[in-house]
Amino acid sequence: MGLENKVREIINNFAFKNDSSEVPTAPTPQQQDFIRAMILLCHAEFEDYLEETANKYPDKIAFADIKNTITFSELVQNAKKLSVKISKYFSPGSAVPIMIEKSVKTVEYFFAALYSGCFYSYFDATFPDSRLNSMIQTLDAKYIIADSKYSKKFAELKIVLLIIVTTLFTAKGR
Repeated sequence: MGLENKVREIINNFAFKNDSSEVPTAPTPQQQDFIRAMILLCHAEFEDYLEETANKYPDKIAFADIKNTITFSELVQNAKKLSVKISKYFSPGSAVPIMIEKSVKTVEYFFAALYSGCFYSYFDATFPDSRLNSMIQTLDAKYIIADSKYSKKFAELKIVLLIIVTTLFTAKGR
């Protein structure tokens, strides 16, 4: 069954009937189920594509930054390892906020979020606290994965910081 047919099946099973002309402030439980189903569907298709690419071109450079490069096979392997850790803090279908400098490591965490059944949300350290708190509230995020150099940034934010230590992270409680 192709992606298009899967999407149609999900839409038919979760058809929305909005009797009101008002835009809801938050998704209904039915809409949340639909969103989670779509996220999981997209993840499955994307993971298949990434793994097919890694099998076909294992040693080809997938991403590079100023200091590092990563092959497709390394990306899949590293992302899967990180996804196990992410799964301990984030439930499938939820947002995984990430605040680290844009690099190969960022891409690894993005794909790790996808492998854990979640979606990632990039948080820019230059955003004002009010904007970051708004994002945290909108995503209903309890944790954020971040580089330790941003720990002072989180003093006023309502979220638990998960500090990156090499390729894993540890919780720094509130």
